Amino acid sequence: MSYDPLTDLAPITLIAWTPLIVVAHPSLNASNPAEFIALLKTKPGEMNYASPAVGSAQHLAGEYLKKIADVDMRHIAYRGAGPAIQDVVSGQVQIMIAGVPPVIELVKSGHLRAIAATSAKRSPLLADTPALAELGDAYRDFDITNWFGVLTPSGVPEPIQRRIYEATIKALAEPTVQRRIAEQGANLVANTPQEFAAFIRAEADRYARIVEATGIRVAE
Repeated sequence: MSYDPLTDLAPITLIAWTPLIVVAHPSLNASNPAEFIALLKTKPGEMNYASPAVGSAQHLAGEYLKKIADVDMRHIAYRGAGPAIQDVVSGQVQIMIAGVPPVIELVKSGHLRAIAATSAKRSPLLADTPALAELGDAYRDFDITNWFGVLTPSGVPEPIQRRIYEATIKALAEPTVQRRIAEQGANLVANTPQEFAAFIRAEADRYARIVEATGIRVAE
């Protein structure tokens, strides 16, 4: 990138976060995290998982899972979630790690099976789908999510940043806005700029550790 998000952007507020979900074609012989890991161990290198792009949170989650669980599955990177979802629904790829909004209706309709959440907590929209963190101590720090926030260029004057923050917090207090966020499977946060800045630093550290542990590179 041509900019450094830790120094060139000013955090305003973290709006919400949503877990990633490990989903599979309904023919996959696994319905929960333990069964999924056991299946992968019996088929090293034979199964594929899709992500929207190399270096995406979904890709990082898949490679981190492989590292922690000591399993092997082939990564197939797509140019966006849409084509990846189509191939999993059609059975050309067995597994995908996806955000909740693009796949929730397909899970509800039975076209995809939800296996596990990659966040520390379960998704409110998929309360029966366990989180990988529930598998035990080795997975306790497995907390990879999509999150959505408001930031400005760091050079924006502080009074303007404060006005944007106040307007955003006011909007997020509206019941209709909160309901729409919840319908997307997201968890409302609406924190302070200082809290959002600390969150971003923690996320940067987390993903740096994952990249180092897995050896992921931008070009595969």
